[in-house]
Amino acid sequence: MKKTLVVLLLLSSSAVLADGQRILESQCMECHMVDGQGGSKKAAPPMYAVWHHYHQAFHDKASFVAAVTDWLKEPKQSSSEMKGAVKRFGLMDKLEISEAEAISVAEHLYDRSFVLPDQYVTHYNNKHGKKEHGYDGTEKAAQHQGE
Repeated sequence: MKKTLVVLLLLSSSAVLADGQRILESQCMECHMVDGQGGSKKAAPPMYAVWHHYHQAFHDKASFVAAVTDWLKEPKQSSSEMKGAVKRFGLMDKLEISEAEAISVAEHLYDRSFVLPDQYVTHYNNKHGKKEHGYDGTEKAAQHQGE
């Protein structure tokens, strides 16, 4: 994980972030829906759910990016922040992307903002409660601004 953080610091640039959006659109959207688009295989949760689960678990950018990067490089059930999604959809296939590309996707995802649909918030709270890991609405403004 330390190696990932060092590489992350070296690769943070607008070009890398643009690459993250391109990769998200070209590879991730085959299975994940993003802003109501993609997900033709219907084989993964919507990207706003991924974004939200990882923001709940990793509040600062460095730990969020490191966790998502590690997941993209080697998806494992034991390291997933979305155990229910893995149970429902199965383990994500390993992507053929470089570490730099994985970091750029993770940075792009961290910096995006998503509007969480009411039905998702209800579902999330039913599964996780409104306490430590639940969504109580207090972080909504910050998360929707990508902070």
